[in-house]
Amino acid sequence: MKNKSLVASALALLATSAGAQSMTALKFNAGDNGGALGVAQSKFGRAQTMSTAIVDINDVGNAEIAVKFDETCEQDRCDISLLYYGGGSLAGDLGDP
Repeated sequence: MKNKSLVASALALLATSAGAQSMTALKFNAGDNGGALGVAQSKFGRAQTMSTAIVDINDVGNAEIAVKFDETCEQDRCDISLLYYGGGSLAGDLGDP
């Protein structure tokens, strides 16, 4: 249930222009990024080129990982996914229980 409320919060934030601006202002890292790349690769595989940014989108002190799929970028627009990462195990992307 926590993930469903996180989904609603994240989608509400991303739907706003402020949310869109804050996502574009993220500094994505192409390297390991403290293990964030490994988490993203475990979810999406290694076939795609990805960059990651560690964020706290709901301000509760738990890390979420923003994943940018670099090969999808066109005119400064890229496909991005947000992974909720809690307690040392991958809890999944926002839609997973």
